[in-house]
Amino acid sequence: MELAQLDFPFCQSIELAKQIPTTGFRYHWKAEADSFGLTIRIWLGDTEGVPFQTCITRTIKSQECKNESPIQEMWRRVLEKIDRQDFIIVNGN
Repeated sequence: MELAQLDFPFCQSIELAKQIPTTGFRYHWKAEADSFGLTIRIWLGDTEGVPFQTCITRTIKSQECKNESPIQEMWRRVLEKIDRQDFIIVNGN
């Protein structure tokens, strides 16, 4: 199913985190999906999500998504992070 830009007038995001043992720091991973594609940000930060360094940002255009839509691509990647890398959900909308 292809979604037209007008059928997808919103943005959905989710943030995951993974505790780093012995340091108290966390790896943070945030994805934002909209009609143009998926933007993923990764950074090292504290427990509140404040980055210690700059974020690494990756943009995946909607036509480059492996799944039918950026939302489905985002959830595929979220489930992979949770299942394989022990990340937890810390924020989403």
